[in-house]
Amino acid sequence: MGIRRGPVDNQSPGLAESAMGSYQSQLNQLAGGSDKNRKYNSDNAVVYEILRRQGDEEAHHKGILETLDILYKDLDDQESAELTAHLNKYGGIGNMLSNLVNLPKDLHTGPGGIHPYAIAQGYQYHSNTKEPKGLVKDMITASTMPLEQRMEVGTRYMTEAVPAMTNRINDMLQFHPSTQTPLDLSAVRSARHREIAAEALGLPMQLPSGNNVRKEGGEELDTLLNNVRKMDRDEPISETMSTKRRFASKPAVEEAARQTYGGSSRSESPGTNRERALIIEAGGDVNIGPGVLRSNGKNGKNGNGHH
Repeated sequence: MGIRRGPVDNQSPGLAESAMGSYQSQLNQLAGGSDKNRKYNSDNAVVYEILRRQGDEEAHHKGILETLDILYKDLDDQESAELTAHLNKYGGIGNMLSNLVNLPKDLHTGPGGIHPYAIAQGYQYHSNTKEPKGLVKDMITASTMPLEQRMEVGTRYMTEAVPAMTNRINDMLQFHPSTQTPLDLSAVRSARHREIAAEALGLPMQLPSGNNVRKEGGEELDTLLNNVRKMDRDEPISETMSTKRRFASKPAVEEAARQTYGGSSRSESPGTNRERALIIEAGGDVNIGPGVLRSNGKNGKNGNGHH
């Protein structure tokens, strides 16, 4: 049991202690449940490929885990549960998927990263800080008060500090080299091939369908898949995400996570978060090209250090 086990249990009971482990398991569930199922569903495949960890990325808590945990000091189980339910009204906390975003390491814990910024603004508790300030100071004071006062300060943190930090992350990501890197969406292309072929043969695609499609289609499906792949070679598919790959506010992903795990969309917060819906939005923000995804509106689904 590590040092984050207590805060994770308080804020997101039942989830893994590792932020990246929690992120990965929840993303896997959100995007079809397994690689096998994603092979036959391009919607799930594109969600998974766009949101999975890339390069040296680390999972970051938008509502900082250890800082929020100050408010849980000396609460009993019932009070802790009430505080968690209250804070979840303003967005997921702890290791909930809607509270996690993958960030390049330099933007996470580097000198110009989000954590040094959060400490400087009084949004993150740090044991080496001699005189806490801002919301951190208020949270420390509230940690000796009744539950109602803790909820009030927690509300301020979720509606003031979290949106400010999210906007800062968006600003840092906008011109970061990682957002210029093309994504390998070959898995999405392959899943769409299977969908096209199965649809042409009148085969069912409901999950889990992989083995059934292969068994029912047999050689005819293999032939049709080869024809679809040849058609792709005749008309190459763009797989470039440019700067639109991943932004911290990602409202479509938060909404999917809210529906799956019972969290709350950040857009419901009365805070001042400037939402930038630059990810998987049907209508053109993602340049994947014709034939990979169906334009049916479904495309809006959606390492550790300091977090």
